Amino acid sequence: MQELKLWQKAGLTRALALGTAFSIVLQMTSCYAIANANPLNTDEQSNSSVIASIDPATTDASQPTLRFPQATGNLNGTGAKDNDGVALAAAGAPVTTTTTTTSTTAPVSGNTSISYPSPLLNGQVVTETNDPVERNTRDLILKIFEFERLNTYFRIESTKQSKWRKWRTLIAEEAAAIGVAAGTLIAIEQTGRALHTGYKLHAITYKGQTQLTTYLRLPGKLVLEHAYITALPGVWFAVGQQLFELGQNYLSDWNIRKKGFDPKTTRIKAKQLQDQIDGMLSERSRLISSSGVSQSEKDIEMGEQKVLQDLRDTVVQEYINYYVGARRQRCFQNMFYMADLAEKVTGVLSLQAGLEGVRRQEIAGRLKGQQNFGVLQLCSAALVELTPFMAKYYSNWRGHISKKFIDKYMANSPSINAEAFDADRKHLQDLYLNAGSGRGQSLLNNLMARDAIYKTEGETFYALQAMRNRETRETNKAFWDNMKVRTVACAAKTTYGISGVLLGDGRQTNPRNIMELILMGTIPYEAALDLSVYDKAHTTFKIDKKEKNLRAKNELPGQIYKARLERLDQAQNVIAPGTARTP
Repeated sequence: MQELKLWQKAGLTRALALGTAFSIVLQMTSCYAIANANPLNTDEQSNSSVIASIDPATTDASQPTLRFPQATGNLNGTGAKDNDGVALAAAGAPVTTTTTTTSTTAPVSGNTSISYPSPLLNGQVVTETNDPVERNTRDLILKIFEFERLNTYFRIESTKQSKWRKWRTLIAEEAAAIGVAAGTLIAIEQTGRALHTGYKLHAITYKGQTQLTTYLRLPGKLVLEHAYITALPGVWFAVGQQLFELGQNYLSDWNIRKKGFDPKTTRIKAKQLQDQIDGMLSERSRLISSSGVSQSEKDIEMGEQKVLQDLRDTVVQEYINYYVGARRQRCFQNMFYMADLAEKVTGVLSLQAGLEGVRRQEIAGRLKGQQNFGVLQLCSAALVELTPFMAKYYSNWRGHISKKFIDKYMANSPSINAEAFDADRKHLQDLYLNAGSGRGQSLLNNLMARDAIYKTEGETFYALQAMRNRETRETNKAFWDNMKVRTVACAAKTTYGISGVLLGDGRQTNPRNIMELILMGTIPYEAALDLSVYDKAHTTFKIDKKEKNLRAKNELPGQIYKARLERLDQAQNVIAPGTARTP
């Protein structure tokens, strides 16, 4: 017996040393491969989870630029479903996205790389006049700018998250995966050693009588206990990290409400702005009808009325998209964290059940307490596969409800696309270039200055539309790429759980069968854990590298929306220099 105890302690020491060395080598190899990978492609087929993981409020650029992915042909045609939040599973934990798409039906040849400041607005200025239509038009455009700023700030605040979230998630997930992998490796090493040693002939002396016998040395209780103990700390750390991120989401929602950019507060403000803009459009139409100008002048003013109506529809539609996106995003994140937390807690409970089962085993070679371990592992395996789907379809359902509500709340909000807006603007341009203005050069100059603003608005609308459609494609791709890894992990964990159930049912008493069952469950699980370790590190480093590439080109979402706000300031200086910016 003394010899057996010494052998167990020596085996445990070797197993722990081997598990630690294996984990270190694996991490060094993964990080070296990632660091020396080729530069990432940042075109429209790249993983969009990088875009989702940025804190828009903290990004900055010395020379803000509105640049967007090059889009060719149809911008996804039939109004594809909102997909924000789908990439939250790309790195194994939620990150922030608010991908939205709008209905488009025709090819567009517009510019998708918009530099700030806009050369179209350089030198443009609107002269103050006493014409009532002119004054109404100026006030109407300023009110539309106010709505655009509300949309932009709402978008920024609703997608804000800690820039350290992806690194916290990586550390926690890697700690859990490496800890479980090290514990599993101890079981593999000790069981394999016993099978390799095989049956040995031993002389046993009992009450003065000596007899020869053969037996297979099983891994001792102490070794198996340490296999479970090694796995527990990392998983508990991951549980704490998930609770922290979930709590941070609720704290962030509270802070957003304090600032007045939560969905409930902004929808009240958006409705007020919509009603004000509609009233001003009706007043403008009345002024045009009652004016005594020529028919050609009325045609020009009615052409501009249609462009202004398109701008109104654009900002209302944009708010609806952001409202639904914000609702869906938060529902996705919270459901993902809760389901992932349930998966990890179930895993912890299974490890604890396995540890208690080893400590209470009554007969050598029979692990009676492993059945609870196996059942809980099967539950945890199911949650590995179901977590992203639960989060996705729950958020889609909540998004559908929010869409019906906000469409009804923001009544009279027809959809508009970049192509229709551009066609109406070009029609206005044709009217005033062919007919001129019978009311003087100053009014014609004012019209040309506003037309430059309309053109920049159209470019921005088209570019944001192209960016959202790109994100939709990329988030879907990231979701399904992640599901491939999760499916492998689920299958391996299921095998691990089944082996535990079979070990604990009491029918396996043959030592060799027991050890073969342990190996059949642990070897696939060890391979899946190693794959998970590499995939999580690779995905996070890939996201970080792509963020750096986008930052260098001023294409981070925070940089894009900062540039949009500064372009609105530039346009407002053309329309009404010195007026206050709201919100």
